[in-house]
Amino acid sequence: MKNIFKKVLTLSLTILLLSSHIADAAIIAWPDFTAKSSLSWDENYSTNLQNISNIWTDLK
Repeated sequence: MKNIFKKVLTLSLTILLLSSHIADAAIIAWPDFTAKSSLSWDENYSTNLQNISNIWTDLK
């Protein structure tokens, strides 16, 4: 039961982080698709992936 709870929590956090990231990226990139916006989006994406990785490591 504890294992299932961890998996559900991890999945929920992953979806939450990715959905918030997609919304942020859309807001950042909407006015103009400049290199700066793309760089910012990539930095946010890698930060979110690192956060997900850290959460997953902590749950193990």
